[in-house]
Amino acid sequence: MTLTLTAAQTIGSLAQTLREAARPGLRKLHAFIAARQNRRALADLAGSDERMLKDIGLTRSEVAGALEVGFGEDPTALLRRESGLGAFEKPGSRIVQVAPRARLPVVQGYWQGIA
Repeated sequence: MTLTLTAAQTIGSLAQTLREAARPGLRKLHAFIAARQNRRALADLAGSDERMLKDIGLTRSEVAGALEVGFGEDPTALLRRESGLGAFEKPGSRIVQVAPRARLPVVQGYWQGIA
C-alpha cells in the first residue's frame, strides 16, 4: 500500500514538473499561431481598396510595411505600436461600456410548442 501511494505521488509530481516545463513552449506556440493568423488577415486586408483602408485609419504603405516584419512576428502588433493605440482604436473614439446580457429564464415545454 505504501509503495503504491509513493509511486502515485512520484508520478503526480513528475506530471506537474512536465506541465510546468511545457508551459513556456506552449505560450510561444500560441503566440506564433496568433501571429500567423494575424498575418493572414492583414494580407487579406492589403487587397482592399484605398477607401476601405482609409475608413479603418490605415494606408497601403502601413499595411505593406507591417507585412515586412519577420516570419514569426505579429504584424498587427507593429501597427498598434506605431499608432500608439490599442487594437482597433482610433483617435477620439469613444469607448462604450455594454452591460452583460441578462440570462433569460428557461420556460419548460417551450420547445415542444406548449409556450
